[in-house]
Amino acid sequence: MATYTGIKGFKVQSLASDPTTDIEGQIWYNTTSSALKYTGPGTGAWTTGGNMATTRITTAAGGTQSASFAGGGGNHTGGTATEEYDGSTWGSGGAMPTALSAAGGAGTIAAGLSFGGYAPTPVPSPNTNLCFEYDGSTWTAGGSLNTERAAGAGFGTQTAAMYSGGQGDAVPTPAPTSNEEYNGVGWTITGIMNQAAQLGAACGTTTAGLYAGYSPATPTQTCTWNGTSWTQVSPGAFSVDMYNVNMFGTTSSALRCSGLPPGTDTAPNLKSVDEWDGSTWTATTSKTYGGAAGNGTGTTTLGLSFGGYNPLNNPPSYYTDANKTEEWAKPVFATKTVTVS
Repeated sequence: MATYTGIKGFKVQSLASDPTTDIEGQIWYNTTSSALKYTGPGTGAWTTGGNMATTRITTAAGGTQSASFAGGGGNHTGGTATEEYDGSTWGSGGAMPTALSAAGGAGTIAAGLSFGGYAPTPVPSPNTNLCFEYDGSTWTAGGSLNTERAAGAGFGTQTAAMYSGGQGDAVPTPAPTSNEEYNGVGWTITGIMNQAAQLGAACGTTTAGLYAGYSPATPTQTCTWNGTSWTQVSPGAFSVDMYNVNMFGTTSSALRCSGLPPGTDTAPNLKSVDEWDGSTWTATTSKTYGGAAGNGTGTTTLGLSFGGYNPLNNPPSYYTDANKTEEWAKPVFATKTVTVS
């Protein structure tokens, strides 16, 4: 038998204030603001976090918005200093055994990992196969990479990490197409990338990974990893063509932050941000600071973007903003007003 609500539907409630609800699509009339409102998907926003003590680019990093580490990095010269973020400020962590820059990173603040990277010496082959494990206070040696490389993309955990692409030691320096997987003891070469790639960013796990924003960047490339092989996403392009980006999230929900356009550098491009929904990149709220070679940690609900240099600044001011931190927050639901155009 048909019911009244099945035929006519429910009445729209009249409320003096907006309710707290986690039901998408709920609608009501706010008598105070004289507006028809509803619960819709949340919109992300950036806020300024605490500054790092050290300006950093391409540092080994991992963690969450409220508990992240950044080890090494520096202004191309590398460094041993580690900093830890507690959700508002950066504090000193344990010093790395070797000064490194452009290393890969994975894990958490209590179980972190650094691998590969450039060392200050020797020259002209400064890439390393070094791997270090972090316990929240001390770095110790882990298993060595099979290939000396830097400027690749790292993701995963301390006991299950991936290092993809990067820059090799040959002259000229081609980007390796191989990946290496860490099991907490040693590295194993696994899976071949669809093309040589470097200066990109990745997130996810050793069974479900995302790699994007790498060089060459015309058009922008995006690949997904299923634990065995890489699949190129088509078209897989950002809203703005970029490489040398930073990224955080998962293979189904990620954020691409800043980067370096292959063409003309502009402030809006350098500050641009894209959100990944598992198949497509879509432009979202831009950052306050823009730059390339930064780092990202966290999720698309609560994330962190920090470091990176701004090519629009004249040397030696490239690194003026390389100690900046921005926090990303995106509620699952938000109250929105019905508008008529």
